[in-house]
Amino acid sequence: MSNRVGKLYIIVLFFVFFTDAIFAEPKKIVLATFNQDAPRLTASEIIVRTLYNKLGIELKIVKHPGNRVLLMANSAQVDGVLLRGTIIEGLAENLLRIPYPIALIKYSAFTKKSKQIKIDDWNSLSPYRIGVPRGIKLIEERTKNFNQIKNNNLLASFKMLYLDRIDVTVLTELDGLYALKAMNLHNDIQKLEPALEVSPAYHFLHKKHSNLINKMTKLMKKMDESGELKKLIYQSEMTVISTLP
Repeated sequence: MSNRVGKLYIIVLFFVFFTDAIFAEPKKIVLATFNQDAPRLTASEIIVRTLYNKLGIELKIVKHPGNRVLLMANSAQVDGVLLRGTIIEGLAENLLRIPYPIALIKYSAFTKKSKQIKIDDWNSLSPYRIGVPRGIKLIEERTKNFNQIKNNNLLASFKMLYLDRIDVTVLTELDGLYALKAMNLHNDIQKLEPALEVSPAYHFLHKKHSNLINKMTKLMKKMDESGELKKLIYQSEMTVISTLP
């Protein structure tokens, strides 16, 4: 083999191995999510962990405040976020949405039973002091022109509501019902009807994982068409509901 051919062969091998290294499937993925115990997040973790198991990838979840979660994921300090709504797409341009929802989230208002409050939509909340958990972007956005009183988590929302520091709080329905039972406040606080909004939520990955995003999309498409994805979502929610206190 001539020196020229030998060098060319080495270059080709280097290119092949280098390309494989770039596009090799990660063996472990780290996702960030809210630093609170919330049934919706628990159900979503069951779903996403099942999906990554099917791809042979280990999943690790780290928890931080909602705004820090977006900062970490957008700057690739972690590989993505467990579950968020499409509203974050304008806030974290480096995150790409896997285009199949893993939850249909009901956003509901809660108030004390002793208060005579009726609602029809988001605008119905305008006369009231509204408890808003930090980092839940959709709730923050929908109530930004109203009297927001922010707090750190859903348990704090119900404590403020019980103490009459706010008139109403908005949470995801599943998380709200869980908190009511956990705090033994279901005799004092009620969920208002109708739900303010029903919105799909998705799993997001950093754009550097383009190959994995394609594989995850194909997997979820196949599961969606077979009905397996819908069944998985339902079973995850039933698992969480069965643990309600």
